[in-house]
Amino acid sequence: VRGGLHVSFKLQDKEPGPVSDTVLTLLEEPQTFFVVVASPAYQGAFRFEAAFYPGHYLVFEPPTHWRLVSSIEEGKTILDFMLVDYGTMFKYVTLEEALVPVVQKLGGDRAFVDIEAIRRDPGVARYFQTTLNK
Repeated sequence: VRGGLHVSFKLQDKEPGPVSDTVLTLLEEPQTFFVVVASPAYQGAFRFEAAFYPGHYLVFEPPTHWRLVSSIEEGKTILDFMLVDYGTMFKYVTLEEALVPVVQKLGGDRAFVDIEAIRRDPGVARYFQTTLNK
């Protein structure tokens, strides 16, 4: 897409709701832009605040939800983000994030998968080598 896409949020009556879903959109609506601000909680981390709606932040709600919220639920939402070099990204991957795609690729969503097939997968080996240094 020429000009690119950006993470945007849905407006309700020209205002974000208390919780607004995020979407990928063309760069058309400046009222959905974000400002990057330093996190007051973690050195080197950032928060993404809605530029036109102070106090509304982009958050991650595990396992798969990106939302714009006006209030933070302690222990439920992740508000602070760190930008890291892609080469170091594997240090932050969880065991579940490493294994689930492999098991699904091997048909684990339909039947049992041989543990040896999982162990032979190059992605699993890379996970243990780079993340756990084993």
